[in-house]
Amino acid sequence: MLDKKYITKSPTSKAGWTLVMMLAAVFWAGCEVTIHSTQNAKPVRVGEVELTKIDTVGSEAMAVFAGNKGTVWAITKYDVIKFPQGDLEKQKTLLDPQIFQKRFKESMGAFSSGFAAANGYLWVGTWEGEVYSFHKGKWRRFIPESHGLGGPISGVVLNDSSSVMWLGARSALWRAVKKGNTLDFVLEKQIEAVAMGADGTVAAGSYDGVDIYRDGETLPLWSIREGDKGVTGLGANGDGWWVGTHNGFVLLDAAGAETGRELEGRWITTMLDHPAGRVVGSWQSGLWLEDGGQWLNISSAQGLPDDSVSSLHVDNQGRLWIALYGAGVYVVELEALRSEAKTSGTT
Repeated sequence: MLDKKYITKSPTSKAGWTLVMMLAAVFWAGCEVTIHSTQNAKPVRVGEVELTKIDTVGSEAMAVFAGNKGTVWAITKYDVIKFPQGDLEKQKTLLDPQIFQKRFKESMGAFSSGFAAANGYLWVGTWEGEVYSFHKGKWRRFIPESHGLGGPISGVVLNDSSSVMWLGARSALWRAVKKGNTLDFVLEKQIEAVAMGADGTVAAGSYDGVDIYRDGETLPLWSIREGDKGVTGLGANGDGWWVGTHNGFVLLDAAGAETGRELEGRWITTMLDHPAGRVVGSWQSGLWLEDGGQWLNISSAQGLPDDSVSSLHVDNQGRLWIALYGAGVYVVELEALRSEAKTSGTT
Protein backbone atom coordinates (compact mmCIF):
# COMPACT_ATOMS: atom_id res chain seq x y z
CA MET A 1 0.00 0.00 0.00
CA LEU A 2 1.35 3.42 -0.92
CA ASP A 3 1.33 5.74 2.07
CA LYS A 4 -0.35 9.01 1.10
CA LYS A 5 2.36 10.92 2.92
CA TYR A 6 4.60 10.05 -0.03
CA ILE A 7 2.44 12.05 -2.44
CA THR A 8 4.13 15.42 -2.10
CA LYS A 9 2.54 18.62 -3.34
CA SER A 10 4.71 21.57 -4.34
CA PRO A 11 4.02 25.13 -5.54
CA THR A 12 4.32 26.09 -9.18
CA SER A 13 7.82 27.11 -10.24
CA LYS A 14 8.77 30.69 -11.05
CA ALA A 15 10.16 31.29 -14.52
CA GLY A 16 13.72 32.36 -15.03
CA TRP A 17 17.04 31.18 -13.58
CA THR A 18 20.68 32.09 -14.02
CA LEU A 19 23.77 30.05 -14.84
CA VAL A 20 25.20 30.82 -11.40
CA MET A 21 22.07 29.45 -9.72
CA MET A 22 22.21 26.39 -11.95
CA LEU A 23 25.81 25.66 -11.04
CA ALA A 24 25.00 26.08 -7.38
CA ALA A 25 22.04 23.71 -7.70
CA VAL A 26 24.19 21.09 -9.40
CA PHE A 27 26.68 21.37 -6.54
CA TRP A 28 23.91 20.97 -3.98
CA ALA A 29 22.46 17.94 -5.71
CA GLY A 30 25.81 16.22 -6.02
CA CYS A 31 24.98 15.14 -9.59
CA GLU A 32 27.51 14.66 -12.36
CA VAL A 33 25.94 17.11 -14.79
CA THR A 34 27.41 18.64 -17.92
CA ILE A 35 25.92 22.01 -18.82
CA HIS A 36 25.58 22.75 -22.51
CA SER A 37 24.81 25.98 -24.35
CA THR A 38 23.95 26.21 -28.03
CA GLN A 39 24.05 30.00 -28.31
CA ASN A 40 27.52 30.03 -29.89
CA ALA A 41 27.68 26.39 -30.93
CA LYS A 42 28.69 25.45 -34.44
CA PRO A 43 25.87 23.99 -36.57
CA VAL A 44 25.68 20.21 -36.41
CA ARG A 45 25.42 18.68 -39.86
CA VAL A 46 24.88 15.24 -41.27
CA GLY A 47 26.17 15.80 -44.77
CA GLU A 48 24.14 18.73 -46.11
CA VAL A 49 21.39 18.47 -43.48
CA GLU A 50 21.51 20.63 -40.36
CA LEU A 51 20.36 19.28 -36.98
CA THR A 52 18.94 21.60 -34.33
CA LYS A 53 20.51 21.07 -30.90
CA ILE A 54 18.17 21.39 -27.91
CA ASP A 55 19.52 23.12 -24.81
CA THR A 56 19.59 20.62 -21.96
CA VAL A 57 21.36 20.34 -18.62
CA GLY A 58 22.49 16.76 -19.16
CA SER A 59 23.95 15.31 -22.33
CA GLU A 60 22.60 11.85 -21.46
CA ALA A 61 19.24 12.01 -23.23
CA MET A 62 16.82 9.30 -22.12
CA ALA A 63 13.52 9.83 -23.98
CA VAL A 64 11.56 11.99 -26.43
CA PHE A 65 7.82 11.41 -26.83
CA ALA A 66 4.47 13.02 -27.67
CA GLY A 67 2.03 14.59 -25.25
CA ASN A 68 -1.45 15.92 -25.88
CA LYS A 69 -2.18 18.83 -28.26
CA GLY A 70 1.04 18.29 -30.22
CA THR A 71 3.29 18.78 -27.18
CA VAL A 72 6.71 17.10 -27.29
CA TRP A 73 8.54 16.06 -24.13
CA ALA A 74 12.28 15.49 -23.76
CA ILE A 75 13.89 13.85 -20.74
CA THR A 76 17.58 13.66 -19.95
CA LYS A 77 19.10 12.31 -16.77
CA TYR A 78 18.92 15.77 -15.22
CA ASP A 79 16.05 17.71 -16.75
CA VAL A 80 12.51 17.48 -18.07
CA ILE A 81 11.67 19.79 -20.97
CA LYS A 82 8.32 20.64 -22.56
CA PHE A 83 7.76 21.96 -26.11
CA PRO A 84 4.14 23.22 -26.39
CA GLN A 85 2.78 22.26 -29.83
CA GLY A 86 6.32 21.14 -30.62
CA ASP A 87 7.48 24.78 -30.78
CA LEU A 88 11.27 24.92 -30.31
CA GLU A 89 11.08 28.62 -29.41
CA LYS A 90 8.74 27.94 -26.47
CA GLN A 91 10.96 25.41 -24.73
CA LYS A 92 10.21 25.16 -21.00
CA THR A 93 12.50 23.44 -18.51
CA LEU A 94 10.07 22.09 -15.92
CA LEU A 95 12.51 20.18 -13.73
CA ASP A 96 16.27 20.35 -13.30
CA PRO A 97 18.61 20.28 -10.25
CA GLN A 98 17.80 23.82 -9.21
CA ILE A 99 14.04 23.50 -9.62
CA PHE A 100 14.08 20.11 -7.91
CA GLN A 101 15.94 21.59 -4.94
CA LYS A 102 13.24 24.24 -4.57
CA ARG A 103 10.39 21.76 -4.95
CA PHE A 104 11.50 18.90 -2.72
CA LYS A 105 14.19 20.48 -0.52
CA GLU A 106 16.66 17.69 -1.26
CA SER A 107 19.21 16.42 -3.77
CA MET A 108 17.96 15.24 -7.14
CA GLY A 109 18.58 11.78 -8.55
CA ALA A 110 18.64 10.98 -12.26
CA PHE A 111 15.67 10.41 -14.56
CA SER A 112 15.32 7.23 -16.61
CA SER A 113 11.97 7.24 -18.43
CA GLY A 114 8.72 9.08 -19.01
CA PHE A 115 5.17 8.82 -20.32
CA ALA A 116 2.57 11.47 -21.21
CA ALA A 117 -1.06 10.48 -20.65
CA ALA A 118 -3.97 11.76 -22.72
CA ASN A 119 -5.42 13.46 -19.63
CA GLY A 120 -2.41 15.81 -19.49
CA TYR A 121 -0.45 14.06 -16.74
CA LEU A 122 3.27 13.47 -17.21
CA TRP A 123 4.87 10.52 -15.40
CA VAL A 124 8.64 10.34 -14.90
CA GLY A 125 10.64 7.41 -13.55
CA THR A 126 14.11 7.62 -12.05
CA TRP A 127 17.25 5.49 -11.78
CA GLU A 128 16.54 5.15 -8.04
CA GLY A 129 13.08 3.62 -8.55
CA GLU A 130 11.07 6.75 -7.82
CA VAL A 131 8.08 7.97 -9.85
CA TYR A 132 7.00 11.61 -10.18
CA SER A 133 3.92 13.15 -11.77
CA PHE A 134 3.44 16.61 -13.27
CA HIS A 135 0.03 18.18 -13.85
CA LYS A 136 -1.24 21.76 -14.02
CA GLY A 137 2.12 23.21 -12.98
CA LYS A 138 2.66 20.96 -9.96
CA TRP A 139 5.15 18.15 -9.37
CA ARG A 140 4.29 15.32 -6.97
CA ARG A 141 6.32 12.38 -5.75
CA PHE A 142 4.04 9.41 -6.46
CA ILE A 143 6.42 6.59 -5.44
CA PRO A 144 9.50 7.25 -3.26
CA GLU A 145 12.82 5.43 -3.37
CA SER A 146 12.10 3.94 0.05
CA HIS A 147 9.21 1.92 -1.36
CA GLY A 148 11.70 -0.52 -2.86
CA LEU A 149 10.80 -0.75 -6.55
CA GLY A 150 14.46 -1.59 -7.18
CA GLY A 151 15.14 0.98 -9.89
CA PRO A 152 15.88 2.09 -12.45
CA ILE A 153 12.40 2.50 -13.90
CA SER A 154 12.75 1.20 -17.46
CA GLY A 155 9.30 2.30 -18.59
CA VAL A 156 5.90 3.65 -17.59
CA VAL A 157 2.67 2.80 -19.42
CA LEU A 158 -0.98 3.21 -18.57
CA ASN A 159 -4.39 2.68 -20.10
CA ASP A 160 -6.07 6.08 -20.15
CA SER A 161 -9.48 4.47 -19.77
CA SER A 162 -8.54 3.27 -16.29
CA SER A 163 -6.63 4.42 -13.22
CA VAL A 164 -4.05 1.63 -13.54
CA MET A 165 -0.38 2.19 -14.40
CA TRP A 166 2.35 -0.36 -15.10
CA LEU A 167 6.00 0.24 -14.23
CA GLY A 168 8.97 -1.74 -15.49
CA ALA A 169 11.67 -1.86 -12.82
CA ARG A 170 14.86 -3.72 -11.93
CA SER A 171 12.94 -5.99 -9.56
CA ALA A 172 9.63 -6.61 -11.34
CA LEU A 173 6.76 -5.41 -13.50
CA TRP A 174 4.61 -3.45 -11.07
CA ARG A 175 0.90 -2.65 -11.29
CA ALA A 176 -0.02 0.61 -9.60
CA VAL A 177 -3.64 1.59 -9.01
CA LYS A 178 -3.53 5.35 -8.63
CA LYS A 179 -6.99 5.55 -7.07
CA GLY A 180 -6.41 4.03 -3.65
CA ASN A 181 -2.62 4.03 -3.91
CA THR A 182 -2.09 0.26 -4.20
CA LEU A 183 1.05 -1.22 -5.73
CA ASP A 184 1.68 -4.89 -6.50
CA PHE A 185 4.21 -6.72 -8.64
CA VAL A 186 2.78 -8.97 -11.37
CA LEU A 187 6.00 -10.36 -12.87
CA GLU A 188 9.13 -10.91 -10.81
CA LYS A 189 11.85 -10.40 -13.42
CA GLN A 190 14.37 -7.68 -14.27
CA ILE A 191 12.33 -5.60 -16.71
CA GLU A 192 14.34 -3.85 -19.43
CA ALA A 193 11.43 -2.44 -21.48
CA VAL A 194 7.66 -2.14 -21.20
CA ALA A 195 4.99 -1.28 -23.79
CA MET A 196 1.21 -1.27 -24.23
CA GLY A 197 -0.76 -2.64 -27.17
CA ALA A 198 -3.85 -1.06 -28.71
CA ASP A 199 -6.10 -3.45 -26.78
CA GLY A 200 -4.55 -2.56 -23.41
CA THR A 201 -2.30 -5.62 -23.22
CA VAL A 202 0.97 -4.82 -21.43
CA ALA A 203 4.22 -6.37 -22.70
CA ALA A 204 7.39 -6.54 -20.61
CA GLY A 205 10.83 -7.42 -21.96
CA SER A 206 13.56 -9.06 -19.90
CA TYR A 207 16.69 -11.14 -20.45
CA ASP A 208 14.41 -14.16 -20.94
CA GLY A 209 12.20 -12.68 -23.63
CA VAL A 210 8.75 -11.05 -23.57
CA ASP A 211 5.84 -11.66 -21.21
CA ILE A 212 2.37 -10.12 -21.49
CA TYR A 213 -0.10 -9.06 -18.82
CA ARG A 214 -3.76 -9.24 -19.83
CA ASP A 215 -7.00 -9.62 -17.85
CA GLY A 216 -5.17 -10.03 -14.56
CA GLU A 217 -2.86 -12.77 -15.80
CA THR A 218 0.81 -12.82 -16.82
CA LEU A 219 1.79 -15.17 -19.65
CA PRO A 220 5.03 -15.82 -21.55
CA LEU A 221 4.80 -14.54 -25.15
CA TRP A 222 8.23 -15.08 -26.72
CA SER A 223 11.51 -16.64 -25.58
CA ILE A 224 14.77 -15.06 -26.61
CA ARG A 225 17.43 -16.88 -28.62
CA GLU A 226 20.85 -17.37 -27.04
CA GLY A 227 22.55 -14.98 -29.45
CA ASP A 228 20.05 -12.17 -28.80
CA LYS A 229 21.36 -11.68 -25.23
CA GLY A 230 18.26 -9.90 -23.90
CA VAL A 231 15.52 -7.45 -24.77
CA THR A 232 16.78 -3.88 -25.31
CA GLY A 233 13.67 -2.26 -26.82
CA LEU A 234 9.96 -3.00 -27.13
CA GLY A 235 6.87 -1.51 -28.75
CA ALA A 236 3.49 -2.24 -30.30
CA ASN A 237 3.52 -3.13 -34.01
CA GLY A 238 -0.04 -3.33 -35.31
CA ASP A 239 -1.68 -6.23 -33.48
CA GLY A 240 1.74 -7.60 -32.55
CA TRP A 241 5.04 -6.31 -31.24
CA TRP A 242 8.56 -5.35 -32.25
CA VAL A 243 11.35 -6.45 -29.95
CA GLY A 244 14.84 -4.92 -29.94
CA THR A 245 17.74 -7.15 -28.93
CA HIS A 246 21.54 -7.08 -28.98
CA ASN A 247 21.21 -8.93 -32.28
CA GLY A 248 18.76 -6.86 -34.36
CA PHE A 249 15.01 -6.57 -33.95
CA VAL A 250 12.27 -9.18 -34.15
CA LEU A 251 8.66 -8.78 -35.30
CA LEU A 252 6.04 -10.83 -33.43
CA ASP A 253 2.39 -11.44 -34.20
CA ALA A 254 -0.25 -11.25 -31.46
CA ALA A 255 0.38 -14.88 -30.52
CA GLY A 256 4.13 -14.36 -30.15
CA ALA A 257 5.24 -16.08 -33.36
CA GLU A 258 8.20 -14.47 -35.16
CA THR A 259 7.19 -12.87 -38.48
CA GLY A 260 10.55 -11.30 -39.28
CA ARG A 261 14.10 -10.49 -38.14
CA GLU A 262 16.11 -7.53 -39.38
CA LEU A 263 19.38 -5.68 -38.72
CA GLU A 264 20.96 -8.75 -37.16
CA GLY A 265 24.25 -7.99 -35.46
CA ARG A 266 23.05 -4.54 -34.34
CA TRP A 267 21.98 -3.56 -30.82
CA ILE A 268 18.49 -2.10 -31.32
CA THR A 269 16.93 0.28 -28.79
CA THR A 270 13.98 2.00 -30.49
CA MET A 271 11.89 1.89 -33.67
CA LEU A 272 9.36 4.10 -35.48
CA ASP A 273 7.01 2.53 -38.04
CA HIS A 274 6.82 5.58 -40.35
CA PRO A 275 4.74 5.44 -43.58
CA ALA A 276 7.76 6.42 -45.68
CA GLY A 277 9.90 3.71 -44.08
CA ARG A 278 10.84 2.58 -40.61
CA VAL A 279 13.39 4.52 -38.57
CA VAL A 280 15.42 2.50 -36.07
CA GLY A 281 17.75 3.66 -33.30
CA SER A 282 20.66 1.54 -32.18
CA TRP A 283 23.30 1.49 -29.50
CA GLN A 284 26.78 2.11 -30.93
CA SER A 285 25.75 2.24 -34.62
CA GLY A 286 23.49 5.31 -34.82
CA LEU A 287 20.35 5.56 -36.97
CA TRP A 288 18.99 3.11 -39.52
CA LEU A 289 16.48 4.32 -42.13
CA GLU A 290 14.49 1.95 -44.30
CA ASP A 291 14.34 2.69 -48.02
CA GLY A 292 12.79 0.30 -50.49
CA GLY A 293 13.61 -2.76 -48.44
CA GLN A 294 17.19 -1.61 -47.81
CA TRP A 295 18.59 -0.25 -44.56
CA LEU A 296 20.68 2.94 -44.72
CA ASN A 297 22.90 3.85 -41.78
CA ILE A 298 23.57 7.37 -40.46
CA SER A 299 26.22 7.42 -37.75
CA SER A 300 29.07 9.55 -36.46
CA ALA A 301 30.85 8.78 -39.74
CA GLN A 302 28.30 11.06 -41.45
CA GLY A 303 28.25 13.65 -38.64
CA LEU A 304 25.72 12.30 -36.13
CA PRO A 305 26.93 13.69 -32.75
CA ASP A 306 26.78 10.27 -31.05
CA ASP A 307 26.13 6.67 -32.07
CA SER A 308 23.99 5.61 -29.07
CA VAL A 309 20.32 6.38 -29.73
CA SER A 310 18.03 5.99 -26.72
CA SER A 311 14.72 7.27 -28.14
CA LEU A 312 13.05 8.61 -31.32
CA HIS A 313 9.89 10.58 -32.06
CA VAL A 314 8.36 12.03 -35.25
CA ASP A 315 6.13 15.04 -34.58
CA ASN A 316 3.13 16.25 -36.58
CA GLN A 317 5.42 18.53 -38.60
CA GLY A 318 7.45 15.62 -39.93
CA ARG A 319 10.48 16.36 -37.78
CA LEU A 320 12.54 13.59 -36.24
CA TRP A 321 13.48 14.09 -32.58
CA ILE A 322 16.59 12.10 -31.65
CA ALA A 323 17.66 11.39 -28.06
CA LEU A 324 21.36 10.56 -28.05
CA TYR A 325 22.63 9.17 -24.77
CA GLY A 326 26.04 10.84 -25.05
CA ALA A 327 25.16 14.08 -26.85
CA GLY A 328 21.67 15.31 -25.95
CA VAL A 329 18.53 15.93 -28.02
CA TYR A 330 18.46 16.95 -31.70
CA VAL A 331 15.71 17.76 -34.20
CA VAL A 332 15.90 17.34 -37.99
CA GLU A 333 13.49 17.15 -40.92
CA LEU A 334 13.00 13.41 -41.34
CA GLU A 335 12.64 13.32 -45.12
CA ALA A 336 15.67 15.58 -45.56
CA LEU A 337 17.65 13.15 -43.41
CA ARG A 338 16.29 10.20 -45.38
CA SER A 339 17.39 11.85 -48.62
CA GLU A 340 20.82 12.51 -47.15
CA ALA A 341 21.04 8.85 -46.10
CA LYS A 342 20.57 7.83 -49.74
CA THR A 343 23.57 9.98 -50.64
CA SER A 344 26.02 9.59 -47.78
CA GLY A 345 24.64 6.78 -45.63
CA THR A 346 26.06 3.28 -45.59
CA THR A 347 24.25 -0.05 -45.74
